[in-house]
Amino acid sequence: QLKQAQASYDAAQFDNITWNPNFEDDVRFGYIGNMTDLMTIQEGLARDHPDNLHTNLFVPLGEPLWADALYASSGEPGLTNFVELPGFDNIAAVGGWPDSTKTPALNMLGADHTITMIGNTPDAFFIHKALRVLGANESIITQLEDRSINSTYTKGLVAADARVCVQWLDISIIDFTGYFDAGYYSPLIETTDSFFSNTTYENVFDYLGISGCTPFVGPADNLTSSDPTYE
Repeated sequence: QLKQAQASYDAAQFDNITWNPNFEDDVRFGYIGNMTDLMTIQEGLARDHPDNLHTNLFVPLGEPLWADALYASSGEPGLTNFVELPGFDNIAAVGGWPDSTKTPALNMLGADHTITMIGNTPDAFFIHKALRVLGANESIITQLEDRSINSTYTKGLVAADARVCVQWLDISIIDFTGYFDAGYYSPLIETTDSFFSNTTYENVFDYLGISGCTPFVGPADNLTSSDPTYE
């Protein structure tokens, strides 16, 4: 379907483009790496998160050339074209999409402490749009991304020992310097792990209440910027 749509697009035959993927049949979460490690992750997900949609759609991709891996996964979904993954038949990548889902994988590989950098995106509207393009219905979007329930996104937040809460929503979309500075110098860290809280890090909190960063906090529960904890 993708190849046919691409051919029609390249020929400017836009009325001939058909695009109706079935998310659970056509979409997978691919992981690149050593196959022994990937099987450890897959077995751990099946053991610890058997009802997780992300677990059911996990696929190990092995070790392609790094140039091919970066070519296929360096952009976010919605900001990159579909890219055929070299060395694989009928597999196209839509970009790298780690977000909070990387933390359970790191834990299963034996990481002593995991920390994730996450944005204060309470409604995840951009992600929802990308999922709909891939054929996801509202039930699938809820299972994967709902901030207020035990979704795949929330499970990833819970799995992290610390969360760096980056306030990207407060920055203009064309302020690239501001985006990078917010990522590298974010002052908000949420953790109950003494490894992080008993250090010289500033602004370390047990609880921030920021949707997108704090587990089980949905948009309706998000603290406003007038709250001193948020500031």
